[in-house]
This record gives sequence, structure tokens and C-alpha cells, in this order.
Amino acid sequence: MTTQQRQPVRRDRPADEPLSILWLIDLQPRFGLWHGATLRWMKLSRELVRRGHHVCLSVNQPDPAEARSKREFLEDFRTLGWLTSWTETRYAFSPRRGKVAHVLGHPGLTNRVLRPHQDETAAQVERLVDQLKADVVIVSERKLLFLADRLRSRVPVVVDWMDSLVLYEWRQALQRLRSGEARSLFRSAKRLSQAMLQERYYGRRSAFNLVVSPVDLRVLHRVTGRPTRARLLLNGVDPAPSSSPVPRVSSRLIFTGAMDVPNNHEGAIWFIDQVLPRILAKAPDVHLVVAGRDPIPSLRQRAGRHVTITGSVPDMAMEIRRSALYVAPLVSGNGFKNKVVEAIAAGTFVAGTRFATEFLPRYLSDRLLVGDTPAELADCVLRFLRDPAAFEDRLPELQERLGEEYSWSARTREFFGMISEVVQARPGIEASTRAR
Repeated sequence: MTTQQRQPVRRDRPADEPLSILWLIDLQPRFGLWHGATLRWMKLSRELVRRGHHVCLSVNQPDPAEARSKREFLEDFRTLGWLTSWTETRYAFSPRRGKVAHVLGHPGLTNRVLRPHQDETAAQVERLVDQLKADVVIVSERKLLFLADRLRSRVPVVVDWMDSLVLYEWRQALQRLRSGEARSLFRSAKRLSQAMLQERYYGRRSAFNLVVSPVDLRVLHRVTGRPTRARLLLNGVDPAPSSSPVPRVSSRLIFTGAMDVPNNHEGAIWFIDQVLPRILAKAPDVHLVVAGRDPIPSLRQRAGRHVTITGSVPDMAMEIRRSALYVAPLVSGNGFKNKVVEAIAAGTFVAGTRFATEFLPRYLSDRLLVGDTPAELADCVLRFLRDPAAFEDRLPELQERLGEEYSWSARTREFFGMISEVVQARPGIEASTRAR
């Protein structure tokens, strides 16, 4: 553990005094900052540390095989100054107990079955809270949501759901229903019921809940029945680095993302099968590039004369800048679409479905090309290709708006204000619950 000692921070201190934050995250280092959740945690942590706050990131390490890569990732970013310290927990349980807990479904019952294992982890985190003099605990690791109940009498606990699983599973179930996949539909319905129980139970036990898009926020309001406890915190975007101009290929379309993630590969396949033929009928020189790690076999099989499936690429931003148009053909999913704002920041215009743009305010989404049916999206792409300059002229305004409103600095100010509010609302907790 690399936690660092510091002086206690009192909750009756001036509002601008630094906070000590313990953040429990679900790190997947092999994806790096291309993973939307990791991007969120690391960028917010970076900005908070720059402002003088103490941020300790904690990862759960039940599998020793994964420990090394996580430790190296966190230590690299600690060295860069993006976090103050890091630590780890080892919450795990036997497969037999896990099966029983899974069948029970309801978090309250699940926690009774897993309590012997949870007690050890809760005690470890309580010691860590004392050691760090933590003012707030943020839980982004769903396996550790039980801590929202266990710690709330000691310290404010915020749950950063990022995306609502209820919304995601609902849309997956609808997608399975439309495609007639009965077996997958049953699994989606089961996961949907579990997600509803989890978000309702823990959403009522946290100081407040964070989500990353307005659509997820509306769903969480309904699920928890506690709208005053939900907050919207969009992701941010860094300005595109200045670099030498990249020649743009006039007939090149691009879609990016982790291609083992269902909403990405489903969207790519839908576009290739149903939208691209309509485009090629009127613009036969068009070529689609699908760039991103781990494309599933059924997507790889669709590579051909007009489609390139790259897998991972060394410089995704350059691939986007080389393309005439970024397409975002999402037919499911939820949350904040980092890929869309990153394409705009890189200077490439975007055409996509409603699912790809719904997280944006209307004054931004209305400036993009949006179509939901194969015919509508194909028409959007063809309109752009006929007169790209007419749409590219919108990019400076879009980039300026993103720079002003979607910077990580602006997002961190919002985030700090939310955390400060719950910390300041709990005066005297030190004396009543623990010695500082």
C-alpha cells in the first residue's frame, strides 16, 4: 500500500480547504484511458490533485494474476501526479456462496449470505478511512457497493454509477426482442431485474448518486424514487493536441471503440449490413474503417473491399483525423459517448443515431447529423459527402463549446462542489464516530 500520511481535515474548516478522498474503482488497465470509466476516474483525480486535494484510488484484487498490471498502472499515474496514493482491497467469496447470493437477487439478502467476507473488507476500508482522514468515500466498484451501507454512519459515501445498468439492460432486452433471440432475451430480463434491485437499494443508501448522462439520470430517478439524491456529472474532453495537419481521405468513414463490447460491435454490424449498402449504391468509393481492440469474429468476417476491421491502432486520434466523417451507428447502450466528443475535438464531423447523441444538449446534438433508421442514417452520410464543407463549417463552433463547457477542469469544479456540499452538511461527524 502506498498511502501517505497527512494532517486531519475538519468538516468545520473553510470550504476551500483541501479534501481527502478515498475512491474505490473497478480498474481494467489493459484498456488504458480508452475505457470511459477509467478515463473519468483518472482525469477527475488529476484535476483534483492539481487543486491540492488528496485522492487515494483503491482497486479490488481478488485475483493475484491481475494484481501486477493494476499496481503498475496506478503507480505510473501516481508518478505523473494524477493521484496522491493508491491501495487495494481483497474482497472475494467462494463460488458456492456466490451462487446462493446470485439466486437470492435482493442486495439485502445477498449481503446476509456474504457478510462473513464483507466484514473483513469493511474493517479494512474503515481502517483506511481513519488512516487517510478521509472526508468522503466514492464507490465506483459495484462489487463493493455493500460499503455504502456499512460506512455511511462514519463518512459520507457517494456512489458513482456512471451508467445505469437498468437502462443498459432494458435496451439490450429490447434489442434481443427485436432480433428474436429468445435465450438472450431471458438472460437480459434476469440481469434487468437484478440491476433494478441493486440501483434502488444502494441508490437510497448513499449520500448521493452520480451518473454520466441525462438519460441515465432520468432512469435512476424512477428506479430509486429519490430524485434529490441523484446528480449528473458528464465526462469531459481534453483539447486535441496540436499536430501537423493530417491529409483527410474524402471517402473514408470511421467508427471506433472496443469491439468486444456489445453496443459497439452490434452498431458496427448493423451499419455494415443495413446502412453501408445504401450508401454504396450512390457513392461507390466509400470505405468504412472500424477501429478498436478485440473485434468479435462475426465482425471480422465482414471485412472486405469496402470495410476494414483494424483491431487496435497505435494512434486513434490520427485515424479519426484522417477520416472524412465519424459515424456512430449505436443501436443500444447508454451513458456518455466519449468517442463522439473526441471525434469533434479531433476536427472530424459526426453522423450517428439518437443513441449516440442523446447525452448531448440539444444545442449541440442539433448541429450534428442524426438518423435512426438505415435509410435515415445513410441519407445523413450522403448529405455530408455531397457537401462536406457545409457541415465542417460547424466544427469550430462545436469545438469552442466543448472547450468551454466540457473541459475536465470545468467538470472537476462541478464534482468538487457536489462533494463539498455533502461533507459540509455533516458537521461533527469526527467526534461522534471516530477520533481524528
